[in-house]
Order: sequence, then C-alpha cells, then structure tokens
Amino acid sequence: MYRAVYFICWFCVSCGFSFVTSYENIALNKTAHYVSYMSTVRKDANDVVDGRKLYTDGKCLSTQDFWELLIDFGEILSIHHITTYIKDPSGYDYLACSSGSYGENCNKRCEINCRSCNGVNGLCDSGCKPGWKGIACKEKCGNNTFGQSCTGVCGNCLENEQCHHINGSCLHGCDPGFNGLKCDQGCMNGSFGKNCMERCGSNCLSCNAVSGVCDFGCNPGWEGDFCEKECDNNTFGQECTGVCGNCLKNEPCHHINGSCLHGCDPGFNGPKCDQGCMNGSFGKNCMERCGSNCLSCNAVSGVCDFGCNPGWEGDFCEKECDNNTFGQECTGVCGNCLENEQCHHINGSCLNGCDPGFIGLKCDQGCMNGSFGKNCIERCGSNCISCNAVNGVCDLGCSAGWKGTFCEHECSEKTYGVGCAESCGNCTNGEQCHHVNGNCPFGCVAGVYGIKCDQECPHGRYGINCGQTCPSKCKGCNRFSGVCEFGCHSGWKGTLCEDIGRYYNLN
Repeated sequence: MYRAVYFICWFCVSCGFSFVTSYENIALNKTAHYVSYMSTVRKDANDVVDGRKLYTDGKCLSTQDFWELLIDFGEILSIHHITTYIKDPSGYDYLACSSGSYGENCNKRCEINCRSCNGVNGLCDSGCKPGWKGIACKEKCGNNTFGQSCTGVCGNCLENEQCHHINGSCLHGCDPGFNGLKCDQGCMNGSFGKNCMERCGSNCLSCNAVSGVCDFGCNPGWEGDFCEKECDNNTFGQECTGVCGNCLKNEPCHHINGSCLHGCDPGFNGPKCDQGCMNGSFGKNCMERCGSNCLSCNAVSGVCDFGCNPGWEGDFCEKECDNNTFGQECTGVCGNCLENEQCHHINGSCLNGCDPGFIGLKCDQGCMNGSFGKNCIERCGSNCISCNAVNGVCDLGCSAGWKGTFCEHECSEKTYGVGCAESCGNCTNGEQCHHVNGNCPFGCVAGVYGIKCDQECPHGRYGINCGQTCPSKCKGCNRFSGVCEFGCHSGWKGTLCEDIGRYYNLN
C-alpha cells in the first residue's frame, strides 16, 4: 500500500511549506521540527504539516537560511510520493513537482540532459548534466570544452578534433607528443610522437615529445639533433665539451670517457693522456727515466731543460764539470788545487791538497797569521811584517832593525830601524848602535850625548857623554877637547884660559 507524505529536506531563504495530496496525507498534524545550518537547536515546524495549501492565512513556515525538516510519522511507512507547496517571489502559490517532472499535476518530464528543471515551465534552472549546455540542455559542449557546465578544456586531440562532450576523451587519438584518454598527458619515459608510440634516441637525456629532437641534450659522448653521432674533433664527454688529451699520434680519444685506447704521445700518461710525466720520467707513456743528475727533464725528449744537479753539465747532465769549474751550472771556479789539479766537480774541494800559499777545503783561502808554503804549514820569518804566502819572502818588508830576503839579518853598517834606513849616532869606539832603536849601549864618543849619542854637548860641556865642564874662564870650549876655542874672559889666556894676562887688573 502506498501512502503520501508531505516532506522537505533542504530549503532556501524566505520559503513557506505545507503538504497536501489526493492520497492519504500521512504527514497531517504529525510532530515536525526544522534545524538551521546555523544552529543545532530544533525548532517547531507544525505549520508545515497542518494541511493548509494557501499562504493567504499566513500559516506557512519562513526561514532565512537553509534548513532540514524532520517529521515524526510514529511508525515505518512506505511513501508513494512527496508534494510541496511553495510561495514563489511573485506571491503566487504553486505545487512543487518532484525531481524530473514539471507542469500542472507534474505530468511532464524534464529534458533528459537537465540536472533538475523548473516545476512550472520545465526550464533547466539548475543547469545541465555534464557535456550539455543551453536553456533546454539540448546542445553538446563545443569549442574544445566538455563536462559539467562545459568548463572542462579538451586535451590535445588529433588535429585539434573536438573531444567527447561528456568525458573529454579523444575519439581518434592524440596529437604527437601526448597520450591518455583525454590526450592531456605529455609523453614520458623516453617516448614521443603520435600517441607517444615512438622511442627517444637511446643517447638522449630527454627528447622533444613531438619531434623526438633531443632538446635537453645528450648522454656524455654523443651529439646531433637526435644524439646519433659520437663526439669528434678531439672532444668527448658531456655536450662534447671535454678536450681529448695527448693520445698517441693524435688518435681520437674515446668519445664518452676521453681515454686513449692505444696509449699516449711521448711526455704524457694517464687514461686520458692529460697528465704530463712526473717524478723524473719521460718518453712514451712516461716509461723512461730522466738522467739521475737532472733537476727535471723534458717530458718528451729527456733533455734536462731545467738544468742539472750541482757538478754536472750537458744536455742530459751526463758530464762532470771540468775546466776548473764546479757546482751549480758549473759556475763555481776551482781554487788553487795542487799543481792545477781539477777540483771536485760538485763541492769544489781539492782532493790532493793546495798549491803553496793556499789553504781550505777548496784551497781558496790565502795563508794567514804568518804562515806560507804548501797547505800553509810553514811559518814566516819572525821579523817579517808579512811574508809571501808561497815562498815565505818578506815582500812587505821587515820589522824595525832587520833586513834580508827573509828578514833574517840585523841592520849593520851603522844603520838601524825600519828598513835599516836610520843612521846610528856617535857611539863610543865607532861601535854599531842597537839595530832596532839606535841606542848606543856603551856610551858615546866625546862631544855628544843622549841614548843614541846623536845630540851635541850643550854650551859649557864637553868630553865623553858631555860629562866635563868647560873651564870657567872660557867664553866657550870645544865640545870634544874642552879647548877654549872661542876665547877667554878678560884677563885670562891659554888653551884652557888658565893663565893670567899681562894687563889684568887684580883689583
């Protein structure tokens, strides 16, 4: 058995409700409440189920927000249909048809593509089902749109074909570079072309989804639009920007890793032949050793371009220094090695000693401190100012009082002093004065005095060492004999003015 109930679940602003039917109205005068979305409190809604159909008596429910109507039937019942009376904005009351129908007595069906039509005129006021548009929802979506309200945008359908108006699928496939039911997915995982059926070149990092060109570059070692060519022109690696090393005979290196498959030109080594020979090596693959006396040799030829260790010369530093040279670049000059012997080529030492007059490991130091001869082991004469370092001759002269080649003789012939250049005074008995200072050790001859007997007796003195006084009556006596050679004082006469003169007045 079917019974009618007058009932609504969702409603809009400023609406009133009442329920009627030609069937048995099972909602009549049942307990009813409504609940606002703005509150959880139940409010009385008995006016909705009081059986009235018109708004003229003011007995309809009005609300300012959406609400939920709850009617307690008191038991479980089967419902045939629901009829709602609504006051529209024009002020007229009409019967609200159930979903999918419209017109008087709700006996007309809404258009099949309407979501829900107007209960009076059947217009699709609530919009169309997905894929349809227009007042009556009779037009399919176009202009590359689909779906609800035609707001979906078609993907990349083949040759810009319209997609399916409801679900957006591309019925005849996709433009190159896209796939998926709606052709809205770009090619992935190394694919390109129509429906992404073609594969990118195996050496592409990632290719253009339409043309397959390797827009994002190639794997190391490859080049070209499709990364189909190996690197050439002595290049390798990522984008062919690596430059090959020195492969043997300019052979191309491996296009990916740059290795030289047949070895290196002389002077280089390493997998890429990009490392110069090191640690004293040279030649092909750096297998040969530089000369042991090289500072560093040419990596190709082995020539000692950077010079030799001290004591060596020649292109390969194979020759010891000679011509009286030694040391770094053979620029050191040997000292005075014995009999002009070559000194040691490295340190310049004289292995068999020095020529006379020189000393030291290199025989480059002259004898010093009064020494001379071989290895300076002989002593200069004690009276030399300084002797010749080779033969001991007193080249710079003798100490005062000495003479001779080796200053071995005292001054003689009445000379003394430096170079025996000073003359002795009047020493007694004509003796030689002291050879150094000229002193007369045994006194002076008559008429002179002083330690060198080189001073004449002063006035009034005479004799040996001027030890005697002239006679008192002399005006001045001879300094040797005492004779009054300058005459006597008045009244005196004689050699020594010892006699009284004839006319001398005693008073």
